[in-house]
Amino acid sequence: MDFFTKNSSFFEQQFPLYREIINKTTVSNFKISETENGFSLLLKTAEREIALSSKINPRQEAVKIIQNHNLNADHFILLGLANFYLVEQLIKFMPRKAKLLIIEPSFEIIKLSFYALDWEEIFKKQILLVPFNDISIISEVLYQFLDFTLFKNIEFIENPAETRLLAHSFQNLRQKIEDEIKTILYNLQTLMAEGEMVVGNILKNIKLSAKTIPVKSLFKSYKNFPAIIVAAGPSLDRNILYLKKITDRALLIAVDTALKPLLAHGIQPHFTVAADPSYKNWLHFLGTENRVENYIVAELGVCNQIFKDFQKQIITATIGRDLEEIIEKNFIEFGELPAWGSVISFALSFAIYLGTNPIVFCGLDFAYSDERNHCRNSWWEENFLLSTTGKINLQEFERLTITGNRKVFAVKDIFQAETFTSDRLFLYKNYFLNYLTKFSEINFFNASEGGILKEIPQITMAAFIKKFLSERKKIPALSTRIRKQPSITKKDIQRIRNFFKLKTEFFEQYAKKIESVLVSIPETTSGIKIDRLYQDYYRLKALKDELYQDISDGILLERWQSTPILHLLKKEEEIKTKPASDMSEELSSLIALYCHYFRNLLQQIGRLNKLIKQII
Repeated sequence: MDFFTKNSSFFEQQFPLYREIINKTTVSNFKISETENGFSLLLKTAEREIALSSKINPRQEAVKIIQNHNLNADHFILLGLANFYLVEQLIKFMPRKAKLLIIEPSFEIIKLSFYALDWEEIFKKQILLVPFNDISIISEVLYQFLDFTLFKNIEFIENPAETRLLAHSFQNLRQKIEDEIKTILYNLQTLMAEGEMVVGNILKNIKLSAKTIPVKSLFKSYKNFPAIIVAAGPSLDRNILYLKKITDRALLIAVDTALKPLLAHGIQPHFTVAADPSYKNWLHFLGTENRVENYIVAELGVCNQIFKDFQKQIITATIGRDLEEIIEKNFIEFGELPAWGSVISFALSFAIYLGTNPIVFCGLDFAYSDERNHCRNSWWEENFLLSTTGKINLQEFERLTITGNRKVFAVKDIFQAETFTSDRLFLYKNYFLNYLTKFSEINFFNASEGGILKEIPQITMAAFIKKFLSERKKIPALSTRIRKQPSITKKDIQRIRNFFKLKTEFFEQYAKKIESVLVSIPETTSGIKIDRLYQDYYRLKALKDELYQDISDGILLERWQSTPILHLLKKEEEIKTKPASDMSEELSSLIALYCHYFRNLLQQIGRLNKLIKQII
């Protein structure tokens, strides 16, 4: 059977959607030429045919290309399939457990690869093939591709002729992938760093959230009214006073860091949003409890003190955490505002949720404009003035913290002047811009008079007011759009109490099982028969799996502190991959690893149960 027939049958069974598209694909821009050492791919143009792989020995060319790369990586991304044999040769050289993502924008090239490659054999490896013509799905693809039990480094491999000659298909693709990988790793680091803090905040806030207003009750409540989202970038100082004149004609939605600067100028934002779970984030609200006249839109996982200080003014939302979904299912649906990284994304989601249009951004620099961290009157300035010895002024202090940071780099701002930004701010900006593309029906403007947000229409605040607000009627009063009392019943409260009561009972029983199993495992495995080692290992694995018989148990416990489970999975993979002198050595290492994991888990169970009992 020839490769084309075999591949057609294989894709029909395994990837019917791809096969259907390939069947409908007419090959008109490319052709293949058979050589003594495989098939060469040619690009057809009006003038001539251009080779995208060697016309003499494409296999040898493939070997030369991949030998210039790090073949000890655990993840490989192949950009372009025009030299078919890059795949064939790469899977020969890459480590047995490594994963390979193949990205090819052209279905024509994928169809022609059916003549050259045995895809059924290739897919026996850890391969993901993506006919990539939609850059918006890259995040979803990478989440499917990346294995954090393996992950140490990623190697990109390109077919130079294809990426050069078909630049329109590959333009910015690698940069986009690298940015998304940074975002995913940032998410993982955040999950590991904030796990216990976030879960603790959510559990502490549940009881108080029963007396707050669910954000879902505000859906489309300000449809087609203008909104100004106020961030605390240095450029806010240049146009903050304009905002005082227009609070009756546009909704002011402030991020937490901008609250104190606005209040310092006598400006009351209609909504202030808070999404950061850290205690430090509460400091942006400290001292404003009796000064804020309107509403705080708080994510369920923020510092508990915010819920305490602004109890009657809180509008509660979630951002889609799996623990929040469990709580909403068993308690009340607050409403979700998608967000990532920076509080500005939470503010943007809220403005869109309200139905506002146009949406204008102010003080959104994504940069250290004028060699400053933030606008004046922020908490950071308060903290500096309280802690400084007087040997250095604020401007000099900010300049030194920016220019002395190795992660900061120079870029051109909206005025083409040099300013500074960082990888982190760049990631925030990329997420922000990607999110904007989902809402083509909304008019977005940047009225930040500084910074690096160049990708959306620019407008000064004065021009925006003249164009959109000079004849605008007053916006409806908040009191006419916001229901003061949430519809939480005693039945709702009892349901969530019962839910957590069952959780504590499960964790207490699970802890006893862990203790019983650990006691039965010998302290040393030296001299123990291999049958007993297998038995102990599979008992430990079964005990871990028991945690996920009810998925909410695993989520509660391992979101509380995710480092132990990630360490377990990664080390288990390393032990299984590393050569051992015999099976007894490998099993002994695995048993020791699991015992260490369960000892950590016992401590987590104790802390988590203590907190849950305080709530119920």
